[in-house]
Amino acid sequence: MALAIGAGAAALGLIFAGLMVVYLLHWLTSPSGDDRASIPLWGCYGIVTLVFLGSGTALLLAAKRKFDSFNPLPEQTLATVKENVQWITNSK
Repeated sequence: MALAIGAGAAALGLIFAGLMVVYLLHWLTSPSGDDRASIPLWGCYGIVTLVFLGSGTALLLAAKRKFDSFNPLPEQTLATVKENVQWITNSK
């Protein structure tokens, strides 16, 4: 239960951090004292979304490459399980 609450709080924190970056980018591109920004708010959302999608895609590809580099199944345990199954089926 605590793990689920912690993961939910972390996800909510990431959402709010993304919104903060959007509005910070919008504020940084507006001249001082003027409400008009050189990048509209929808553009700031697009930029931040593309950055998140790009970094997420890069991390997923790196993780896939790392996962493909090794066999997650222990070979000796797999062979032992096969021997046990043969022994059980042949003993009857």
